[in-house]
Amino acid sequence: MDELILSRKVYFCCAYEAEHLEGHNFTLEAFFSGPMDPVTGLVINFSDLDPLLKKCVDQLDHRHLNRDLAYFQEQTPGPKSILHFCAKQILSQWPKDSLVQPIKLKLTQGEESLTDLILTKDKTLMRNLFAL
Repeated sequence: MDELILSRKVYFCCAYEAEHLEGHNFTLEAFFSGPMDPVTGLVINFSDLDPLLKKCVDQLDHRHLNRDLAYFQEQTPGPKSILHFCAKQILSQWPKDSLVQPIKLKLTQGEESLTDLILTKDKTLMRNLFAL
């Protein structure tokens, strides 16, 4: 059966200190690949997917990353580390036996694409494309 790819966007804003305090609005777009269910016609039901994505971005939304999340006390906050944080959150909750798999995450700030993260089938972070 053919694999289909779908994506879902979620939005959040957060602040962090790199060289100075910065606050940004972000869009996280998650891409998934899997077969279409012949009965429902769906690859995945968004009502199953949305809570997982919401749980991820709720940890970031309206937060000061340096102060509010332990992860960013060990990692320098920025688009790359935000995307890695999201990947770890999503992959840790994803059912191992699911026919649908996350394949890519994309972080956008405003209209500018910041970071893409390609995921492998064994759920490891394959490569990070950082384009500013």
